[in-house]
Amino acid sequence: MFANRAKPKLRASSTLDRRRAGRIWPCLALPCCLGLWLGLSQATGAEVLPFQERFDGSGPGAGWETVIGSAGTIEVKEGWATFVAPAGGRSHIQRPAGADLISVSGKLARWASIYIVWDADNWCGVGKLSPTPFGRFYSIDVANGKGTEVDHRGVDFNTRHAMRIRLGSDHVAFQYELDGKWVDLRTIERPNGFSGAPTLVAAGKAYGVDDKPFATEGAHNTIGDEKQSGAIDEVGIEPTPTSEWKLTEAQLKAVRQPPDEPVNALLRQGKDDPTYEQIVGYYPPFRSPREIVGVAGHVQEIGVDWLGRLDTSPWTPPKAWFLVGDSAVEFGQLGVPFQRRLLHGYLPLVTLSRVIDGVEHELTVFGWSEGFRVDQDTFAYARMTARVVDKQARLPKRVTLAWGDGNKHRTMAMAERDGRAECFLKLKWPEPTSARAIEATEFAAKFQATATLWQQKLAPATRFDVPDRRVMEAYRAWIAYSMLNADTINGHLEPHDGAGFYDSMFGNSVTLQAIAMDQYGLHDYAAKILDMQCHFQQADGLYVQDCGLVDAGGFIAGLAKHYELTGDRDWLQRVAPNLVKQCDWILRERQAAPKDGLVRGLIKFRPYNDYQGKVYNYLGNAWCAQGMALAAAALKDLGAPEAGKLAAESELYRNDILDSMQAAAFSRDGLTLLPMEPDTHRLLKLSKYRGGDYWGLIASPLLGTDLLAPDDPRTAWIVDLIEQRGGLIAGVSEFQDGIDHAYTFGYLNHTLKRDEVRKTLLGFWSFMAFGMTRDTYSPVEVSMIKTGENHYTLPHLYSCTEQLRLLRNLLLREESSTKPEKNVLWLGQGIPRAWLEPGKHVAVTAAPTTYGDLSYRIDANADGTFRVHLDPPTRHAPAELKLRLRHPSGRPIASAKATPSTPLEICEETITLKDVKNPVDLLIQFREN
Repeated sequence: MFANRAKPKLRASSTLDRRRAGRIWPCLALPCCLGLWLGLSQATGAEVLPFQERFDGSGPGAGWETVIGSAGTIEVKEGWATFVAPAGGRSHIQRPAGADLISVSGKLARWASIYIVWDADNWCGVGKLSPTPFGRFYSIDVANGKGTEVDHRGVDFNTRHAMRIRLGSDHVAFQYELDGKWVDLRTIERPNGFSGAPTLVAAGKAYGVDDKPFATEGAHNTIGDEKQSGAIDEVGIEPTPTSEWKLTEAQLKAVRQPPDEPVNALLRQGKDDPTYEQIVGYYPPFRSPREIVGVAGHVQEIGVDWLGRLDTSPWTPPKAWFLVGDSAVEFGQLGVPFQRRLLHGYLPLVTLSRVIDGVEHELTVFGWSEGFRVDQDTFAYARMTARVVDKQARLPKRVTLAWGDGNKHRTMAMAERDGRAECFLKLKWPEPTSARAIEATEFAAKFQATATLWQQKLAPATRFDVPDRRVMEAYRAWIAYSMLNADTINGHLEPHDGAGFYDSMFGNSVTLQAIAMDQYGLHDYAAKILDMQCHFQQADGLYVQDCGLVDAGGFIAGLAKHYELTGDRDWLQRVAPNLVKQCDWILRERQAAPKDGLVRGLIKFRPYNDYQGKVYNYLGNAWCAQGMALAAAALKDLGAPEAGKLAAESELYRNDILDSMQAAAFSRDGLTLLPMEPDTHRLLKLSKYRGGDYWGLIASPLLGTDLLAPDDPRTAWIVDLIEQRGGLIAGVSEFQDGIDHAYTFGYLNHTLKRDEVRKTLLGFWSFMAFGMTRDTYSPVEVSMIKTGENHYTLPHLYSCTEQLRLLRNLLLREESSTKPEKNVLWLGQGIPRAWLEPGKHVAVTAAPTTYGDLSYRIDANADGTFRVHLDPPTRHAPAELKLRLRHPSGRPIASAKATPSTPLEICEETITLKDVKNPVDLLIQFREN
């Protein structure tokens, strides 16, 4: 399910309350009690500004007073001041502010913050904390004893960040530094409690509203034994520039009435479909792109990072990089993006280029092994080409491969040919010392063999033909990245959520990958994944790998879905014992569950890998109930004796979940809220009762389990919070003020069920524009959409999977029911109107469905008519086949002629055919207006 989102060394406590979270980082924190000062200081004289503290000595500099609780410590060492205390405890230094209209800055790591203080009930701060495995910026203001605390964007918790509070005459701005510029986190109007000059400036551990860190009386209760450690290596105080004392009218209006998120707002500005071109300019591209190349299923992938360096992991130093030209300039430069492309737009042979001193340098990298076997060594092949684009420049004569600390290198000559200079090399991956120059003929032969192999691998999955170059390239690239993220270990194909990161199996993600591969016709590949899962199923029937309860339910769902999409009874007969064993484990756990109350019948188990504690969670239980229902249907086809019991038990399980949801829901601020963990409300509390953050990343996949009907009031509770309380940025899942787009699949699939196609398309185009590199389609797990700062977790398997599933559902989608007469197969429901402009076509070829393989082709003719050829599934027919024809101008259908004659019904843009078993051709005419 969720990948461990932060490197292990960055993880903080995963308990609910941030005041319980955190840990000491020994390199910066040793016990050192420097004093205790319990009274609030008053400014005794004007501070000389600007002031700067660098912590160069063995203690805080002159003028600082220390405030340390009973279990707190402060240490100054090697230019860092480290503040340690349990949650709720105090550890900070403070000094008189001495003036109004000041800006206070600090360079902060981990649980650290800076503060401006008027008195115990009036203060504000900005800093970093880690309420979950991710670090975050946060800001806090307490006015007249009432506080507001806001968790902002995610950050690397250990990295030093410059942060600032800017105090103006009418406002307070909380900021961080990016590329040498101050960026606003939020701005508030200056409250009455902040009148006059502040009393103190403080720096130290991050505090919450309830900590009352500047109170002179009362106990400062610590919570738990685990300590939080923050470090600061610089504090500055300076006058706020006069030009920044007051907000402009426009700025003040934005503070009082924050503008709508601009991409979401497009849905309210008209009725046309949103488009990629319409939205892509609202936010920047990724700052840190990365692709992988290599051999499908091999354990040694070759990463090509944002600086063109070759890596085995984006979280460790690169293995090698290139210096170009006779002056040996680094090929990659921070802040200067490459042009990046895959061969033919989708094959994993990657090319990067940029101009340096009038010469265009181009690097091409791919991976190869003998026979493309996973048990043979991988070799990285590279070609560096130089071409003069400025007449004053000269072709370089050499290129250098560097590694280690940069002090190790190998220089190779570049040969001039046809007005360009070239060098070809290979190295046994990942051993840069093995690098050697090779002939152009060897490179060309290996290049062509690799390209041909990948074309052959991807051809069977090319089920869709749409008139959008970007989409056609992207979906095949997602399949290639998926295959590269999979490792063959001890003979088993293991889909890992990343290459060099998340390099393990997350069981639910593995299941969804198998389902996606089945949907694109790669049944043998999907079967290898499922066989691997069966191999790792435990003796007691439980399948779980790194995630939690979602793994168990997903496992049986994946097995059942493979049978649905292939009709392979022999395979189902072989895995039936695995299905039954996992269902039996669920039934035993249900038997041990509470017999009454809020969580009656629910299994208590860890929910996902970012939180390891056992909880009652709806997502895991929904997967188990739905998986059992799918297993029962599959086993029924075999005549298995367990089928009836499992079908009945799955319905009882579903009812227990629905009853619990009904009982757990509560009203707040005009909405009915549904906690994802009914007895703790943990995720709602973490999200500040908003529809984003971890709550949204669980709620949307819950919709994706199909446990809840589109018109169920419980569904509405989830969707209302997502849509009305900050759960979406640019139509996709908000996470820590950025986006985690892949987790939006469940919500977007729900919008399709509700026939709210424009919402679905907005999300799909945001996937393309903001969830991946725009030229090589490498998707990431999390990105700070407003700045383009993406996590290094790319290409990300789960993102590839959900992107593939969403595209497929735009073109064809099953709507299944427990009553066969209500089963529907939708065709073309989510096709963008622009794809059906005159002269264009959309085609689906032998695409697997629950009912068998299906093909159709829609041609938009120059005369305004549409021609449709349909080859319906033949394994068994759905009760209804609904064909949606989204005319570019929104015109409804006037008539449809079927050859051979076939009964059909027309309603606006939809043609319904019932019990169709044979191919049919349709000629469609549309109303003029």
